[in-house]
Amino acid sequence: MNPTEGTIYFAEYDLMKSVSAALGVAYSNRRRAASTEAEKQWWESRRIAVRDYVAAAVDTDSEDLVTRARIMRAEFDRLGGLGSPGRD
Repeated sequence: MNPTEGTIYFAEYDLMKSVSAALGVAYSNRRRAASTEAEKQWWESRRIAVRDYVAAAVDTDSEDLVTRARIMRAEFDRLGGLGSPGRD
């Protein structure tokens, strides 16, 4: 595997990873609170989609990383943050 060339935006990438981790926890909380298997699968698929969304941020620029973080933060806020159902 050859390293990629270009600038690495560590701060922006770390920001995106932090937001994605919090969103993943919120989805996991929702999954635990789900009453049906279909609902549990829905929340699990959302959690996996976040992981894939972050993994797709390869060879991108600072603006894209911040945009991804903002999109995930908006979803996190929409869900009610870590106070979402299912939290112990």
